[in-house]
Amino acid sequence: MQAASARPLGEVLVSLGLVSSPEMTEALLEQLGRRVAKDEAAGSALWSDIRRRTSRRLTTIPGSAEELNRRISRLTENLADARLALDQERAAAESARAEVAATRDRLEAAEKRIGELTATVDRLQTERSKRSQGDARWRQTITRALFGAELHLAKE
Repeated sequence: MQAASARPLGEVLVSLGLVSSPEMTEALLEQLGRRVAKDEAAGSALWSDIRRRTSRRLTTIPGSAEELNRRISRLTENLADARLALDQERAAAESARAEVAATRDRLEAAEKRIGELTATVDRLQTERSKRSQGDARWRQTITRALFGAELHLAKE
């Protein structure tokens, strides 16, 4: 938390209720080699009052470290669940991409086959048309051969 907030460690510890502000001040002063004048009459009363007020606040947050650990645990579980869901979504997306690719391949093959069948139909229609024209000529030829003389006489 200290690294994430870039706040001094003492501030973080006090804000979490793990140590009182006077206790943090006392520890910092001792690190600097200075003693706090707690024993003097006025200073002692003030110091006691500050300690009493902050210790009341500390006792109203019982188990704050435990609560923090529970929150961290819940967040860790939520993160694990989110990662699992993300992995499942990625797998589903990959499966969908593969299915789309396979469908595109089938579509391209179907379009190619449709083109081949269209060319075959066109060729057969052209052939049928030529045969129909040839059949008509044969009918004329046969009709002329069979009825040519009679038609010629009928016209006269």
